[in-house]
Amino acid sequence: MLLLLYVFVLAIGGALFVARSGHLLGLIDRPNQRSSHQRPTPKGGGIGILAGFVLAAWALDFPLAFFLPPTLLSIISLYGDKIDLSFKLRLVLQFALAGWFLWAIFPLGEPQPILTYALCGAVMVFIVGSANFYNFMDGINGLAGLTGLAAFGMLAWFCYLEGRAQPLIWFNLSMAVACLGFLPLNLYQAKVFMGDVASVLLGFVFAGMVVKLAQDLTEFVVLASFLFPFYTDELTSMIRRIRRGENLAKAHRSHLYQVLCNEGKREHHSVSMIFFILQLMIGMVALEIKPFGLVPLLLFLGMSFVLWAYLAGQTKKRLLD
Repeated sequence: MLLLLYVFVLAIGGALFVARSGHLLGLIDRPNQRSSHQRPTPKGGGIGILAGFVLAAWALDFPLAFFLPPTLLSIISLYGDKIDLSFKLRLVLQFALAGWFLWAIFPLGEPQPILTYALCGAVMVFIVGSANFYNFMDGINGLAGLTGLAAFGMLAWFCYLEGRAQPLIWFNLSMAVACLGFLPLNLYQAKVFMGDVASVLLGFVFAGMVVKLAQDLTEFVVLASFLFPFYTDELTSMIRRIRRGENLAKAHRSHLYQVLCNEGKREHHSVSMIFFILQLMIGMVALEIKPFGLVPLLLFLGMSFVLWAYLAGQTKKRLLD
């Protein structure tokens, strides 16, 4: 329990520090065509989440090679908060660090998951894709923090239910608490933004935990569903943009959460809470379906995806077209 307190203090302390000193550090997010905010706001407040991640991994005696790759990625992303790094360079670094991370996550005292050498490439794409999806979805107050709270909280609950190693339970709880510690300065009238330093970290570590914990394909799908709203909003937005012939590398504001806030004039925190509740509902239902096997699980998630895509499409058609 003391570990969780320390992690919470680091998270809120890091957010406070950047909120007060971001302008001196050159960490200011100025509104642009992709933004959903109207005034310059300090960014990089998720540095406290990074500190909490490092503390938890160290205190729980995880190997250095487990937390060094995500830490390096987070620091590189913090540097990217100050200057623009080319997307290609970011991808190269992310794939290299994902490979290192995969090599490191297996000596943690758990049975080997579904990973094989033949799947390494696909798993690396999953980890890097999750890191970038999380980053792309960090666009309104409270969304990234609430999503991390729910995702890592459900990972911890899964570990508890399945009798996994205690360090894995406490680690995922620590990540959830780190997100909770960031929220007071971000959920309502944000005084600071999370920034790439934590959004990329959270997506990367979440995906790594999914790979580590999944002992078969059914468990992999269940665990990945804990981030269902992020994956679904990003994928449906990409499909829509491809169909419209848009450049995927170009900044945009066509995610469902952005459309609801910008064109729909919904409060940021209310949209974030809706996503949070849906995330918890879908994740917990997926856990309940797990004993019945992969087919019912895929049917549930597939129908949820189709329903999301339809409702999102109708909303965007009404507000954008």
